Amino acid sequence: MGLLSTNVGQVLCDETGPPTETEPSAIDEPAVSEDNEIPNGEPPVVEEEDTDTWVDATHRAIEESLDAAVLALDRFFATQQYLSDTTESFVRVRPVIEYDTDDKSDTDLKFSAKLDLPGTKRRLKLLIDSDSNNATDDSGVDVDDSDGNGAVAIERESKRPRDKWRVRPTVGVKSSLPPDPFVQLRATRYYSLSERWLARLQGTARYLLDDKGDLRAELDLNHQMDPDWIFRARTDVRWRDSKDRTDASQSFTFAQRLTSTKNVAYSLGILGNNEQGWDVERYRYLIVHRQLIYRDWLFLELRPEVSMRNKEDGWQPGGSVQVRLEAFFGRGRLKKIRDRLHP
Repeated sequence: MGLLSTNVGQVLCDETGPPTETEPSAIDEPAVSEDNEIPNGEPPVVEEEDTDTWVDATHRAIEESLDAAVLALDRFFATQQYLSDTTESFVRVRPVIEYDTDDKSDTDLKFSAKLDLPGTKRRLKLLIDSDSNNATDDSGVDVDDSDGNGAVAIERESKRPRDKWRVRPTVGVKSSLPPDPFVQLRATRYYSLSERWLARLQGTARYLLDDKGDLRAELDLNHQMDPDWIFRARTDVRWRDSKDRTDASQSFTFAQRLTSTKNVAYSLGILGNNEQGWDVERYRYLIVHRQLIYRDWLFLELRPEVSMRNKEDGWQPGGSVQVRLEAFFGRGRLKKIRDRLHP
């Protein structure tokens, strides 16, 4: 999680190409409503009197620096926050090998993509995911919330800036048996709380034909401690009609930049639910070590974890190790592949 300053964002550009080759920062999007777009795609020029003082300019620069650092953090780790918020296309392929203390090993291959639909001026996105929760939820770097079913969906993109409410309706179907259609409405907004604190608030309402209702509220508080460290406190509350319960989690994550291509995150999480009255279900400590190992698209990720689980016969310790090899192709890389296939 380490792209922790504007310097870090620049380093990534140096290592992996300019932003147009991967993902442009959402803070660079023009704050122009879709109704005011003009044919050539350029925002209308509005001349305003410049009344900013040097204090205002300095404060705004610091806020944008923090926003860029948080965006770079999520971009490097390819978190669900970033994959959900980005307006750009991507394809991700991720083989996973896991071993836990119960002497169980498992392998899996996960795939996800967000692609522009032709003829929609990039307003409609096709979402494909081997895990329906990745396609419809934002679990983040410190939570694994999988139900084993894939999903295909169409999402209407929002062109609004990150400091305004971005509302995105989605329709899709889970690839379960039988298939389970769903509709979803998601609203996301970033708040600058101070020069060093940035908040992300997201609410999601979803209705599935078989699993019925699903409501979720998420809050991320990001603090830039120094150029190489970011602290994140994440609160997640979710009600599911299919399980007739509410799940809640709280995590505290410290992300450190080691080098321009290597980052690590340390996360402590608490998970609980109200199935039999509010109770803690699990404590976990997770380390995520992620490294860029080939060009700008191939990553290796190690995820050791220790936990304490509240089972019927009392608290029991546990642990696991995951190894992930991830190929992540952003818009620039996809364009290069397309040009080679169709010169």
